[in-house]
Formats: sequence, C-alpha cells, structure tokens
Amino acid sequence: MESGLTSVGTSAVIEHKRASPIGAEVTVEAELIEVDDRRRLVFRFTATQQRPGSAEDDKVVVGTGTMTRAIVDRKRFAERAEQL
Repeated sequence: MESGLTSVGTSAVIEHKRASPIGAEVTVEAELIEVDDRRRLVFRFTATQQRPGSAEDDKVVVGTGTMTRAIVDRKRFAERAEQL
C-alpha cells in the first residue's frame, strides 16, 4: 500500500471445522487472493493445529474462511472514527 493508506475489515466468513482443546496452539495462514480496483483486498485463510501426540507436520484443519478489507486513507478514517 502507498504511504498514508491502511486497511479496515469489512466482512469475514468463517467455517468452524473442528474443536480445539483448551490451550491448543492454532496456526493461521492467510493468502491474498483478490485485489479489486486497488480498494478492496480479499484474503483466504486456514487455521490448523497439530494433532496431539503426532509428528510436527501432522496437522488438522480447524477452520477456514475469507476476510475482506477496504483500503482507506488513514488520516481521514481516524478523523471520522473520532466523530463517532
């Protein structure tokens, strides 16, 4: 992004696939899959955890989804947020 810009979340779609035990370490990986007219970013993400008692690379998917973010002028956004 250019200097002076930031992104704000506009929507999230999450699919919960499997429960994780309390204290489990969950890893989330995201990939930018779409840039729309340089104003909207769409990411796809996957959340995984290691299967208890298994090899380090034996992971199970616990969630997936997409996140959409809008690119905005940082200063203008902050000014408008203060007015709320």
